Amino acid sequence: LGVSHVKKRLVPSEAPSAAPNVTKTFATSYSITINWEFLVPCEHINEDIITGYSVRYREMGNNMADTTVLNITGASVTEATISNLNLSTNYSIQVAAVNGAGTGVFSNAAL
Repeated sequence: LGVSHVKKRLVPSEAPSAAPNVTKTFATSYSITINWEFLVPCEHINEDIITGYSVRYREMGNNMADTTVLNITGASVTEATISNLNLSTNYSIQVAAVNGAGTGVFSNAAL
């Protein structure tokens, strides 16, 4: 009877490496709706499945300490409405995919 022992090396998952493309789809005086593309994990670099998205926004000219973050649960959700914005104010909005390993790369700013 031969017994073979196989050692399996577990490689930890990585946060998403790609940033979604973000577009502004609708705006009012006090809110903005954005959408982004659904991201598929890159299996060749051991990314885990997407579990949601992180949307961060801030008034243009303000530093990152003034950033507000919305956590979106669900990989199939590809739209968010940001409300209670200041009238006549420009905002920087970015989106990143999230998986079990963490938050990935944020997109370029949608204005």
